Formats: sequence, structure tokens, C-alpha cells
Amino acid sequence: MRGFSNGDLYYKLKFLFCPWVIGSDFNIVLKHWERKDGGGNVRSMRNFKIFIDLAKVIDISMVGMKFTWSNNRKNESWVRLDQFFYDPLFLSWFPNLVQKGLNKSLIDHNLVCIGRPVVDWKPRPFRFLNYWLEEKALI
Repeated sequence: MRGFSNGDLYYKLKFLFCPWVIGSDFNIVLKHWERKDGGGNVRSMRNFKIFIDLAKVIDISMVGMKFTWSNNRKNESWVRLDQFFYDPLFLSWFPNLVQKGLNKSLIDHNLVCIGRPVVDWKPRPFRFLNYWLEEKALI
């Protein structure tokens, strides 16, 4: 989304009367830490922040990696350009949602996957506590 216009997108989202998610390569960072070098176009960042505030969307943190794009040059630049923003009602329906950065494939962007947290169901060792022997109902 080059030349981000917070007004256009906001007014389209304003008339949605259902839970929604928007994801894109916004080509803008919201916070300085979303760039490895900490830089960024302050004016674009300010406009993006205005959109986030007007639309009342929520940005949840990513699991697995911090950045989604690299210029693949000798002096690498790492930036979080790809992200999803969530309507609060959507997050109330899916409260445990996570965003996970996936490894690059053929493009210079890492894909971002939305889903539930991974639950590790592997077998756990049985633990026996000696004080259980003191309980007559258990013997």
C-alpha cells in the first residue's frame, strides 16, 4: 500500500457491521522497533497510527519472528511490513489467536499465518508423589 491513505481504508471499514481482519504488505512500520535499524518515515508512521486509532483495530504480536521483509543485500535491512489488524469483535470471538511468521519461499517477504496457538500434546511422564501413600483413600 504505497502512499498510505488512512481515510480511504478507514471509511470502507467503518461501514462493515461484522467482525473483520485486514492483512497486507502495508509498506509502512507503525513503531520504530519494527525496523532493525530503527528508522522510518515519521510522517507515514504518523498517518498509519492515525488510521489505527480511528479504526480502533488491534495489532497482535507475531510468534516466531520479528520481521517479515528483507532486502537480501550485503547490508541487510529487516522490517515488519506485512501484518494483520483485527476488529475487537473478531478478537472476542477468537481470543487466543496468534500470528506466526513463516520462512521465506520464492519472494522477499515472510508469509504470516493466522491461527490458534500450537498445543503440544506429547506424552508426559507419570509423576508419583510419596505423600499420596499417606492418604488412606488412595491405597
